[in-house]
Amino acid sequence: KSLELTDELRRELTAKSLELESASPQEILRWTVERFAPYFTMATAFGPEGMTIIHMLAEIAPETPIFNLETGYQFQETLELRERVKERYGIEIEYKRPELTVEQYETLHGGPLYKTKPDQCCADRKIKLLHDAVVGKHAWASAIRRDQSPDRAKAAIVGWDKKFGLVKVSPLANWTKQDVWKLI
Repeated sequence: KSLELTDELRRELTAKSLELESASPQEILRWTVERFAPYFTMATAFGPEGMTIIHMLAEIAPETPIFNLETGYQFQETLELRERVKERYGIEIEYKRPELTVEQYETLHGGPLYKTKPDQCCADRKIKLLHDAVVGKHAWASAIRRDQSPDRAKAAIVGWDKKFGLVKVSPLANWTKQDVWKLI
């Protein structure tokens, strides 16, 4: 069952976000796991921030389901990193794949659509997968940092993700790129 944004939940998220404003990413993740597991998940593209959160979850809640959108267009190095995560942390990152293979998709559209209609390609091979992947989940971790862009500068530690209909937790919101690389 999906989570509904009630007035009570909105108040809880606002209060918790303020309370966690000065918390460490690990404290934020601990609260999230306590509050939302087993309905808490994370999507990763294996970037530095995502790997930082995976490292923290391996210590706090290694049973947290983590997934990757395997669009068929990822670099081999990315796919190999999934195996390294499994070896190092014992965490199996689940692949979420589109219904059509790259070959089927490109045949249907007369070639690589990401070159001619990137928004449609992204909607078909990523956004639909994300919506399907979070069905039944109540919260997910985001690897955004406030110092990444003006839009992200306003990110709450804990907030409602309208696009996907679940709680979005940003444990690295107050971290800088330097903080991430220091941990790495």
